[in-house]
Amino acid sequence: MATVRINKFDGGMVQNKRLSSYTSTPLSIRVDTSRKQSIRPYKDFELDAVTESDLDNFGIHKILYTGAEFFGSGTVSTGNQKPQLYKKTTDSPTAVWTTETNGTNASSGARNATLFVYYKNQDTIYGGNAAGIWGYTVAGDTFTHNENTSVTPTGNGVVHSKDDILYVPCGAVIASKNAAGGWNNDAFTGLPSDFSSVSIAEHRNNLLVGGNRNKQGVLYVWDRDSSVATSVDSISFGDNTVKWVDTTGNLPIVCCTRVDATTGFNEVVFYAIDNSSPVELLSFNAEASGIAIVLGDTQKYGDSIQFLMELTIETELLVGIWSFVRKSDGTFKLEFVTTPRNDTAVTSGKVKGFFRYPGYHFICYLTEVSANTVWRTDDQVNYTATTRFHSIINPKMPTEDRIKKKQLLVVRSQYEAIPSTGTATIKYRIDGGSWVTLISETTAGVLTSEKQANSTLGTDIEFRSESTNGTEIVGLEYDYKVIHTQI
Repeated sequence: MATVRINKFDGGMVQNKRLSSYTSTPLSIRVDTSRKQSIRPYKDFELDAVTESDLDNFGIHKILYTGAEFFGSGTVSTGNQKPQLYKKTTDSPTAVWTTETNGTNASSGARNATLFVYYKNQDTIYGGNAAGIWGYTVAGDTFTHNENTSVTPTGNGVVHSKDDILYVPCGAVIASKNAAGGWNNDAFTGLPSDFSSVSIAEHRNNLLVGGNRNKQGVLYVWDRDSSVATSVDSISFGDNTVKWVDTTGNLPIVCCTRVDATTGFNEVVFYAIDNSSPVELLSFNAEASGIAIVLGDTQKYGDSIQFLMELTIETELLVGIWSFVRKSDGTFKLEFVTTPRNDTAVTSGKVKGFFRYPGYHFICYLTEVSANTVWRTDDQVNYTATTRFHSIINPKMPTEDRIKKKQLLVVRSQYEAIPSTGTATIKYRIDGGSWVTLISETTAGVLTSEKQANSTLGTDIEFRSESTNGTEIVGLEYDYKVIHTQI
């Protein structure tokens, strides 16, 4: 008999369940890996202030923070898709979203929610509409309906810290605005006419410009002065489609999608740029559906880049906030942070935008009846949603036992003292069969549970933990025996 103990759960998500570190997982939901040695849950999400019917009418798809107030990129109503600004004065769940004074872009066409950025230099919010770019001066409550009608935003804007200039990707051009001056609609001269920029990011003195041309992904590293002919680098990603660019630890990261030549399904691929060449870090194949949808907006939090994505993993469609993380040892991992509506599924194409504020996430999405809504991290200590963690195959098992026939004998789980309404469930499966529930712990204050399994014989053993109401699993231990054969 052999005993294996697992007490680290921070390895991130992987698809190769046989070769990876035991700390990794093929699927985890709502696991806060900042505490490395436990399956620590994230708090619930709750409806943000105002009723869901009001939020449906507001149609808020993006949120930003000016340093004093929150603003939402919405529409006049469900029947009028022209841009409308909504405001929330604090992060409190009781601070309601209200129509901003003079915040209606009534003279424009429909909203283009791709652009929604605050330029502090001018105390102005810039957004997109069918005519181009509009501006709203916050202190003056003044809407400039058609500030720039010569370009169409194709990605969100960035204010570079080196020059305090606002840059906006607009297809084959990069538009810029320098303080009170007019718009320069060809700031990065010489971009190919068939290039479409989708994402930009600050990188030291440069601006990363990611996009696609003729079904090929391209990244330009621009010094903010030169033309394309003399820019620092032009980096090709072949038949990858660039979705977003950002940085972590001063390292440029590019997220792409591509079609797997064998399965025909989409893959999500993460690259770093090293010596002007793309280096593949991680890739994930969209298993059953063949669809991987990645939204272009990102937000940095510590050493992580957070973004919205939907991807089928372990036959389950995961829709919500994801995090690409640079670990302390310099390697990388991907985590699925949370769904928008706790345990209620959100289907494909429903998420629209998110915003992370210290301690909170806001997420804009559509309900199953396609109603607009905004949910946020619960301000109370509520953990009713299920936290899940799947193990790799034969986790932490000695290499010589992995391919041998064996029997799972006993499973033990360890917790921080289970809260009064907490639950912990441990399941296992053999050779990819059905999940068998072994431990269902609901007793408050319990620290450990132990159950005999005496499973059917098989080669591959996997575990799945589920917890609710704040239960924190800190360890999993299992006993097994190898079944020797005469072959």
